[in-house]
Amino acid sequence: MEQWLDIAVQFRESRGAPVFCGEFGVFIENSPETDRINWYRDFRQLLDSASISWTSWDYHGGFGLFEKNSQGLFDHNLNVPLLEAMGFNVPPQTPLIIQPDTAGFFIYRDFIEEGIQQWGSGFNLFTQNGANYGQYHIEWRDQAQYSSLGFNYSPNKDLSILESNDFALDFFVRASSSVQNSNFDVRFVDSKTQDSTDLPWRNRYTFSPTSRGWEHYHIPLSDFVEHGSYFNNTWHSPRGEFDWQDVDLVEFVAEYGALNGILDVDHVQLTNVDSAMVNNTTSVIGGNEPLALVYPNPFSEKIKIRLLASEEMKASLVDVMGREVWQGSILGEQAIELPQIQNGLYFFITEDKYGLRSTVKLWKK
Repeated sequence: MEQWLDIAVQFRESRGAPVFCGEFGVFIENSPETDRINWYRDFRQLLDSASISWTSWDYHGGFGLFEKNSQGLFDHNLNVPLLEAMGFNVPPQTPLIIQPDTAGFFIYRDFIEEGIQQWGSGFNLFTQNGANYGQYHIEWRDQAQYSSLGFNYSPNKDLSILESNDFALDFFVRASSSVQNSNFDVRFVDSKTQDSTDLPWRNRYTFSPTSRGWEHYHIPLSDFVEHGSYFNNTWHSPRGEFDWQDVDLVEFVAEYGALNGILDVDHVQLTNVDSAMVNNTTSVIGGNEPLALVYPNPFSEKIKIRLLASEEMKASLVDVMGREVWQGSILGEQAIELPQIQNGLYFFITEDKYGLRSTVKLWKK
């Protein structure tokens, strides 16, 4: 190491250029703890003796400054021998005692609440497109199977009292047409403890959004069912060991297939009061999406309509002057005979129960 470092020192001396070490570290998973600490001590001392300022990689994570498999809390989980080897004065560490929650709390309402970190990918926490509550909602879109939108508790949560006292996970979702009637899991995951036989167990509930408008879910914690555990690339069947006293995170998961579209989420909380209401029924997801497929195009005497949602919708056909030449209601798929109208350009307008419209241009020949 000293020979490698001498290259940088010689460059500094010959060029009169400042030298800074912006990153160094040892990967936790591949290194015995004693060897890792000794390496940090030796390399840090070499940098100091060469008067080279430095920054270690990283804080949390695989090269981090916290105890292995800990929650990474500054007052409880600092790797004291490692930090002392790096020349730091380490504040006293205290045991982490998790007290059980006795009252409900919010997880997301315009922002992630204190003590909770985002988890997963493919989502925007601050979408402004008709939130059910407040100004923002979460938009989660176009993700591979098994992707997740999650909320990681830091520190972990003891939800055992809430689970035994009829508390529920309460939230709102709405889905684009391509996502409606698809199954998703929402699940709690407990913590992997220091016990070598313990696993991060999953407790899940499966739901299927059915609407482009907001839908309210109030799921008692007692309705969640242990699903199993996936750890070190191995699936473990459920053993009835999920622990409500040590919950690490809650997450929405595309468990059954890819998320090919949009799932919006809003106002997530744990509560024992089922009083939340759908407030926003006019601004709904995906305003540029078609509500129906209309074919053939061009057409001669008949068109066929296939709705992209399961609900009944109003429909009309208007000409370029805005005159309505046909109107009615459609459910599922049906054909409309239009032998009497003149050739030319028309607009087929579909409107759902929330007032959302989509328009398709049609040619009559």
